[in-house]
Amino acid sequence: MPLLLPVLALFGFGPLGPIAGESCARRLPSCSFADVTFSGSFAAAFQSIFGVNIVFSILQSVAMGGAYGLGYLGWLVWLL
Repeated sequence: MPLLLPVLALFGFGPLGPIAGESCARRLPSCSFADVTFSGSFAAAFQSIFGVNIVFSILQSVAMGGAYGLGYLGWLVWLL
């Protein structure tokens, strides 16, 4: 578990929720719609493109220390 939290944070699953990114439009007011790029975490990009699914929910719950995600994590460790 101590190693898992930094790995989740690396992918953008933080203790307060997905680690946000920013778009080109937020950085540069002169940015056109065609220039919009996303420079943020994997979690924020995934959530903005695909929404929230069960895997995303479990990973975010583990990163936040929630019983829901930790229960699944314990089950997965038991299987291995």
